[in-house]
Amino acid sequence: MLILSGVFIFIGVVLILGTAVFRYYFQGKEKYQGRADGQVVDLVMDKPDEEGERAGIHHYYYPVIAYYANGLLFKERYEKGSNPSEFRMNQHLKICFNLEKPYHFKILEKDPRSYLLTAVYLLGFLFCIAGGITFLLFATRG
Repeated sequence: MLILSGVFIFIGVVLILGTAVFRYYFQGKEKYQGRADGQVVDLVMDKPDEEGERAGIHHYYYPVIAYYANGLLFKERYEKGSNPSEFRMNQHLKICFNLEKPYHFKILEKDPRSYLLTAVYLLGFLFCIAGGITFLLFATRG
């Protein structure tokens, strides 16, 4: 039983550390490494993209998002528009931006990898708990 609890704890620690390493690796490869809270301050009407034109839409609404990056306030138009608008005035968003060119940004979307990494992290935590419970059951036996 003592070996089993050690194996559970070891597996849990490996899963937790592996998750941390992969998160660090993926964040290092991202083009947009800066993070900020943004707010839609305006909706600008302009021409639609090619897909919108093919659908017969005459105009798109493009959000202007205000955010702070490197201590400076930026108000930039988001490159993706829609009709009807997917955004509303004063809507709060999480964005990520290029550290060298903070005016280049995108809206932060949940990556399927982040869900997988969170699941693996929780699995590692559960293995650690199972190892601890197994150890306590063995230690209190006798």
